[in-house]
Amino acid sequence: MKNYRRSNPLLAEIIIILLFFSLCACVLVSVFGSAHSTSQNALGQEQALLRAQDLAERFKLSALPAADFLAQEGFSTDAVLPDRSFEALEGAWIKYESFSGVEYLFSAQPESESALLEGFSLKLWEGKRDKGQAALFTLPVVRLNQEAQHE
Repeated sequence: MKNYRRSNPLLAEIIIILLFFSLCACVLVSVFGSAHSTSQNALGQEQALLRAQDLAERFKLSALPAADFLAQEGFSTDAVLPDRSFEALEGAWIKYESFSGVEYLFSAQPESESALLEGFSLKLWEGKRDKGQAALFTLPVVRLNQEAQHE
């Protein structure tokens, strides 16, 4: 009988330790899951930024006017794209792309063309754009007007 009574506190102590370690494991799984989600989000934003920089560089090398270049790249002037809730600014070109499982909205607003310069302002939003949501970044894209260059 004495051995039986002595093992009860030991068994209770082992159960408490197991509960403590299982609680710690749950917290760690949650932390690592959050870290993975943050990492995927950062990767998607990096890919979207690289895509925007690539668009800017190709526009600067292109001989096409800004509107023709944006149309060739898949941008649309439609106010609402299919299955999306985005009201475009008047005259803006919009395009949805997905990076690392996250949708991004590119918006290109043509800048006022001068005799020497032409271009657009490229903005990026994550997911569906809400009215109060600020753009992740704005990238001004400007080049020397091709016609002015030949004069």
